[in-house]
Amino acid sequence: MILAALLEILSVLPEKKFVNTDETFTFAVRVRNSGPDASDVKLRAGANAEALIRSIEGPPEWTCDAAGPRFDSATTCTAPSMAAGTDAVFKVTLAAPQPSAMTYRIGAALSAKGMKTRLLEANLILIPSDVNAELSLSARRLDDERAAFEVKNDGPDEAREVLVVITGAALASGDGWTCTPAAHGVVCTRAALAAGTASTLEARGTSSAAMQGRVRAEKIHETQPRDNGAKPQ
Repeated sequence: MILAALLEILSVLPEKKFVNTDETFTFAVRVRNSGPDASDVKLRAGANAEALIRSIEGPPEWTCDAAGPRFDSATTCTAPSMAAGTDAVFKVTLAAPQPSAMTYRIGAALSAKGMKTRLLEANLILIPSDVNAELSLSARRLDDERAAFEVKNDGPDEAREVLVVITGAALASGDGWTCTPAAHGVVCTRAALAAGTASTLEARGTSSAAMQGRVRAEKIHETQPRDNGAKPQ
């Protein structure tokens, strides 16, 4: 009786656990044949259906197809044989567009003549890519109790999840903003602020001169970082 080879996927290891969307990243797949010799060995590796697969590389004795854009495309390495007691390591390079969920699955499938296919998967956590937007905040006194705070986005990208904190204020409001009183002032949020636009908040408190505001947004990367705080003048 001829024994089927004992092939297994030892690990599927991403280079890092957290990746930005649209970022190119790699993961390594290690396989082993504990014996006897195997023939017609095939490894397929990929990720979620949204993955953009850049390349798959293996040892010199393996032949790896040009990577396709999906897991079900040509993401395969093959070898006519794999000797007992040997390992093989493969490097898979992908890009990670924003999927429908934050958890991103990567994995590999290994098969050979006379054996069942073996699978191993691992998870990554996707972080939305940084937004390139230049936010600024200016402020002016309207009277002894009121002040106006203007948020401006010089772009080039839309700013998302914009937040303005105004200390010393009791109330604030503005078109498109949701404002909530907090321990030391008011917190105002809006879903987005388009590039090249500005939006104004009016705040009220016991003293407009004592107010101070700061603005930030989710995952903002500023090419020229600014002091995003302002006091009414």
